[in-house]
Amino acid sequence: MADSVISYFTDQGETWELAFAHAAKASACAARGDRDGLKGHYAQAEELGSTLSGPDAVYFSAAFKTVPRPDGDRAD
Repeated sequence: MADSVISYFTDQGETWELAFAHAAKASACAARGDRDGLKGHYAQAEELGSTLSGPDAVYFSAAFKTVPRPDGDRAD
């Protein structure tokens, strides 16, 4: 399901929607121990999130702090 959401937002969504979709997929990958998936989706979410501004950036930044980091460090 997450892959179809990412595909949908890649085709017709807003940047913030795609950033959140990759963040959610990164969390799912972390939960199932898929380190490569976590790394890839975390990087995509981080890159997309860095382009956001205003309220989109505020909400994304707060939510993204809850996503496990690929390096195992906690986001502060």
